[in-house]
Amino acid sequence: MDTETNEQENTGLLKEWGVGSGGVRFPTTDPRAHAAWKQRSMQVEKTSIRDELAKACGFGIYLVKHWMSDPTNAAGKEFVTACELCYSNELPGGFLSGTVLEEWYEKDWRGMKGRPPTPILLFERALMVKARLETELEADRHRTPKINRHTDLEKLPIAVSKHKPVIGE
Repeated sequence: MDTETNEQENTGLLKEWGVGSGGVRFPTTDPRAHAAWKQRSMQVEKTSIRDELAKACGFGIYLVKHWMSDPTNAAGKEFVTACELCYSNELPGGFLSGTVLEEWYEKDWRGMKGRPPTPILLFERALMVKARLETELEADRHRTPKINRHTDLEKLPIAVSKHKPVIGE
């Protein structure tokens, strides 16, 4: 009952937040409204992770919702744990069902046999992919020379000739 009251209160705050005269939106300093927006954005991110993880592992969304409502189910506990780990490690949902899933089927021996990943295995693969991408990004930063645009522009051949053509040449 408490969560329903909190959700109703947050919904009310979200509707009121930043609405001025004529429907013009503006920021507010009300900490309750900021907390409501933050909670809402967290909920959207967690839902995205849940849905994409379910899709990547081959589970239906209704099965996952059933697992989340039944705390005694072992598969549900594993799935919820994987979702929480993905959220705490800032792994977006689209990343799980896109890049990570592709790498699962390309590089993992179970994936090469066509087996879908378990939630925990997909999370572990996501951490490996994230670490690899961060390393590549850092290497690119060091590899790419800093461009001094002024000197590079001076090296280019001059497109406009300093010699003015005379009519009749």
